[in-house]
Amino acid sequence: MAAKLARAAMTAVRKGAGQTNFEFDIGEGDAAHHYEVYLASGGGGEFVAQVRDLTERRQMEEEIRRLAFFDRVTGLPNR
Repeated sequence: MAAKLARAAMTAVRKGAGQTNFEFDIGEGDAAHHYEVYLASGGGGEFVAQVRDLTERRQMEEEIRRLAFFDRVTGLPNR
């Protein structure tokens, strides 16, 4: 899956998109790691890529969602 996203991003940059980004996951469940990639043309047919690990951010977002919609003590949904 990540390879297909990377290939599509490289094709878009090669065709003149300038830069693009995409996200992908590796693993499943609690062992999953989430990444974001920014891809730009480096000139001469080369690419510049910046990869950022979003795993901790995604875990914190999920925790915020859980706290917003469920009671901490009982685990029951909030009104």
